[in-house]
Amino acid sequence: MQKKPPDQYNIFRIDTGGKNGRTGTHGYQVRIEIGVDKRRKLFSDSIHKSKENALLKAKEWRDTQLNDMGVIDGSSRISIDLPSNNTSGIIGVSRSESIDKSAYVSEVWQTTYLLPDKKTKNKKFNVKVHGELGALKHAIEARVDGLSNLIGIHEFIGSIDNIRYLIDRYLNILVYIDGISPKEEEFLLKTIMDESIKNTDKEDIINGRIGQKSYKEKLSIIWGNKCSVTGACILLNASHIKPWAKSNDRERLDPYNGFLLSPVYDRAFDEGYISFDDDGNIIISSDFLNDSKCLGIKGNEVLRAISPFNIDYLKYHRSHVYRDNDS
Repeated sequence: MQKKPPDQYNIFRIDTGGKNGRTGTHGYQVRIEIGVDKRRKLFSDSIHKSKENALLKAKEWRDTQLNDMGVIDGSSRISIDLPSNNTSGIIGVSRSESIDKSAYVSEVWQTTYLLPDKKTKNKKFNVKVHGELGALKHAIEARVDGLSNLIGIHEFIGSIDNIRYLIDRYLNILVYIDGISPKEEEFLLKTIMDESIKNTDKEDIINGRIGQKSYKEKLSIIWGNKCSVTGACILLNASHIKPWAKSNDRERLDPYNGFLLSPVYDRAFDEGYISFDDDGNIIISSDFLNDSKCLGIKGNEVLRAISPFNIDYLKYHRSHVYRDNDS
């Protein structure tokens, strides 16, 4: 199959024969899909007088639409479609084997993703070092981290819904892997590595097995099953940043609208006595300063990690929940 020229992404050639005396369709169709925003248009050879003019008009229309959708060029688009050359059924993740000059066989799970500067990054995880399932898990985790780094980058703003969709899918898989039984692990790996099964069928099988995992399960994956502030592993509560009652259906299920918190921090955050700035530094209400010390909140706490997906939720919390909401 001939590789498509770089300047023809999102453009597809259509040549269909006519029936019953009809002339058929000859031209270029532009197809753009970013989240729920889908745009298509056909540029006919006959209308534009030549095949070359039809392609030129298709490119112009595509670029106009991509700019309108917030994408600078086609290479900045993060796709949620399974590529035809994918063999695992998991977007952006694949298994490969290679043999060096000394006849050493290297088996790896790897992932490829775009960096903020639009260069391509490839990460590999050796099966002999991490085990089959462990290497697969590390590759998925690496892709989640890679996609997260694109959030807030202007060139990728048009792909934000696709990035969110992919990360949620990966979190479902990671939760599934964490609780997998030996029998289920055998089934998963056998399915993924079976060359006789089409990649789209593998994708359907995987999606059917993992289902939609719970909000707290995904939070546990994001925060490593530890308190987002202290790192404690027990007595953890799943706390919404933007309160449940004020959130829409998507926000209620979004794991980035939440922290895993130890009881004192959870209650103080829920009541608005503490919040966090965009860098993750704790903010303590003046009404709570004395009690916070008695409860062991020092005032120099920092979230162990923070995602760009957390930022808007934190802004809401500081403006509408936090008791000293002058931030």
